Amino acid sequence: MAERNCILIADASHTARRVLRAEIDPARFDVIETGTGAEAVELARKLQPVIVTVSFVLPDCDGIDVCKAVTHCDANVGTTVVMITSNDSDEDRHRAFEAGAVRFLPKGFQKGDLSAYVDAIVESKSRLIGARVLVADDNPFIRSAIAQLLQAEGAEVLQAADGVEGLKLLHANDIDVVLTDYHMPEMDGVNFVLAIRKVREFQTLPVLFLSGADDRQSRIRALDAGANDFIRKPFEGMELLARMRSFARLAELTKALKAEARTDELTGVLARREVLLRLDELCAESRRYGSQFSCVMLDIDHFKAFNDTHGHAAGDAVLKSVAHVIKGSLRQSDHFGRVGGEEFVILCPSTPLASAASCAEKVRLAVQESSVRFEGKLLQATISLGVAEFGDILSDADYVLNAADRALYDAKRLGRNRVCTFENGPTPETLPLQAALAH
Repeated sequence: MAERNCILIADASHTARRVLRAEIDPARFDVIETGTGAEAVELARKLQPVIVTVSFVLPDCDGIDVCKAVTHCDANVGTTVVMITSNDSDEDRHRAFEAGAVRFLPKGFQKGDLSAYVDAIVESKSRLIGARVLVADDNPFIRSAIAQLLQAEGAEVLQAADGVEGLKLLHANDIDVVLTDYHMPEMDGVNFVLAIRKVREFQTLPVLFLSGADDRQSRIRALDAGANDFIRKPFEGMELLARMRSFARLAELTKALKAEARTDELTGVLARREVLLRLDELCAESRRYGSQFSCVMLDIDHFKAFNDTHGHAAGDAVLKSVAHVIKGSLRQSDHFGRVGGEEFVILCPSTPLASAASCAEKVRLAVQESSVRFEGKLLQATISLGVAEFGDILSDADYVLNAADRALYDAKRLGRNRVCTFENGPTPETLPLQAALAH
């Protein structure tokens, strides 16, 4: 495999190559020079340099074509192209950017400019390792250029040609950051971001808008749609990378905060708010598609006795043990969370009442047969469970939850350590009151 500490200089001018070489520390990098575009493309493929500097004007071909050939070669994933030009015009920048260049330097650049950029590129390597980025842009060359730049820092990049394809990829993959163009066919950037923000799990997803336009109205529309930032094309590669590193850190922090909010600190199962959100989602899905689901409410029998007899630390140990046993007894599709002190809820998607009752019985037996060791003592707990199915009568989250709670009360009233189902019970209008009175 080729060494990664190689820099390739492609320029027809011996003087220009000498100036560029003087910017590079020979103790850190091998420097290879060529005066033709064809040789530059071949050397880049073989040597896989970390950076290639390419002159706009070469004797055998256009420097833009060399840039495009390098950035679109699979062997050069991780190679950054710097275009060297004597005419730093907007037109040249757009052409180079679309070919995959991420930095532009005039031939009269200040001493130290290239060396500083080389240091920045090399030192920033691997800072995006683990980040998954979605790039949505209808220009395949721009998508590829951005992908090359991000992959060089360790990011995994998925590409979409428009918002419709982007939404499909978002739903199918765990994405950390979205970069989207403003103008795209089928679904443009604004509507893409609006669609992203309508999905609960995507509402805090960092989004960076890319656009060739830099007018105030475009920026306002992008930000109003839900974008976190706006950057004009063509952009400097280091500017984009700096923002991406910031967004990746934001995504990591947001994920950690979300996980903390979703999870009960003591038991590690879903927290109350997350359970209720998933219950609402199942209700909406059931009403829309006619699918079945059931709700199981349970609590630990005589839990207060553990605290009173052995102390609150023992009670916590019992809670954690019971939660662990129950979680291990459930299907992967089930949702399990703690909603109160010793109260838990299991949501069983696509499950009618009888099947949910069987699931509840399996859980009950698993807890009954388990024990927790605390300070040299074996503590054993049992649970009571109530089961209700979402349906025509229980067609609301509160109703089905209260019905399961009422069935749980029946299980406790009949002697505990058992499963009861809610069947042919009272009307929905009386459920909340009766469930409240039951306790």
